[in-house]
Amino acid sequence: MRFETWMIGRLGIRGVAMVGLSSWLAVSPAAAVTLEEAFTAALRHHPERILAQWQTRLGEGYLRQSESWLAGDPAVEAVYRDDGLTDERGYREIEGTLALPLWQPGQRAARRTVGERTVELAEAERALLRWQVWRAVLERYWPLRRALAEQSVAQTLADSASALIGSVRRRVKAGELARTELLLARQERMDRELALQNARARMVQAERAWSSFTGLEDWPRTLRIERVPHDEPSPAHPRLRVAQAALAQAEAVYDDQLRRRRSPPELTLWGKHDRGASGEPWDTSLGIGLRVPFGMAAPAAPAEAQAALERARALAGLERVRREVALAVEQARLEMGRAEDAVKLAERRAALARERLKMSARAFELGETDLHLLIQARGKAAEAQRVLENARIDLDKAVLEFNLAVGEVP
Repeated sequence: MRFETWMIGRLGIRGVAMVGLSSWLAVSPAAAVTLEEAFTAALRHHPERILAQWQTRLGEGYLRQSESWLAGDPAVEAVYRDDGLTDERGYREIEGTLALPLWQPGQRAARRTVGERTVELAEAERALLRWQVWRAVLERYWPLRRALAEQSVAQTLADSASALIGSVRRRVKAGELARTELLLARQERMDRELALQNARARMVQAERAWSSFTGLEDWPRTLRIERVPHDEPSPAHPRLRVAQAALAQAEAVYDDQLRRRRSPPELTLWGKHDRGASGEPWDTSLGIGLRVPFGMAAPAAPAEAQAALERARALAGLERVRREVALAVEQARLEMGRAEDAVKLAERRAALARERLKMSARAFELGETDLHLLIQARGKAAEAQRVLENARIDLDKAVLEFNLAVGEVP
């Protein structure tokens, strides 16, 4: 039984309990959106949503490059020579050269691997963004739940305080209570109305933060929460997946850099059309050549060292993420246990507060105690109920935080 039914149950004002219930329902309408719809809307408005798309395009660029038969851009060179400025014997020469850069052994496969690992990294980053957006949505969801619970309690207290004035006024007229009791009841109503205004203001702030992030005005009032069956981080944990993909890409880039130590060899095709002097026949010749750079270690050393450094950073990053994920899971497990204990304690405390309120209401009705003690008992019952509602919200939050910690999403 909710605490508000006992607030005035012994005062003879049965209708106030229905007023309190109606007030609670008024601030808890049926949800027009689900949490999944809110997540989709937030992801659609997230500024980093296109980064993974461009990362994918980068990988596809490497893949297209590896599909080419040439390691670089072909080059054409044309040369014309004559002796018009010297002997004027009619010497003429026209020469054309086509240079085709070729892949070094294994370099084409290495470049294809870089493309594949880059695409995999993009997919992992896309999954990580979804995981991060889920966390961000939930961070803005819990303040709404707390504000709603606080507003419902404040609304019930305000309605009960208003109804209490009528009851006290009748008893003052009947000579059962002193006039100071009526002043106390009026002061109680003003205090509760002020608390209700503050609760409504916090509700508006929470709703604005939600709307700013998701682009939605409405939000889900209920949420079905189930704990994942496993206690260890999922192998597909978004953070682990990104760290592993980053290491795989760094290793592929390092291997590709080793194979790029020297410039690509060039296959040269050339043709020449010439004559020695005027009146002599033109001669035509064709040729083929191969240019193979030596590939000195010194010029490629900085690029190789940089690739090795990025690989080392990726390896260190993976180890760091593994430790952080393991610690986050352990902390989330402990918090979930603490939240469960807190709910049990809050339930017992709320039950005791309701029983005290019941006894105080009866004593006030029989004239055995004054209004101040009744108001005090009602405040204690309201505070206990507020703590219980927050404890239940904390438990829901702890379960979802644990699910996220192990790498799952709602």
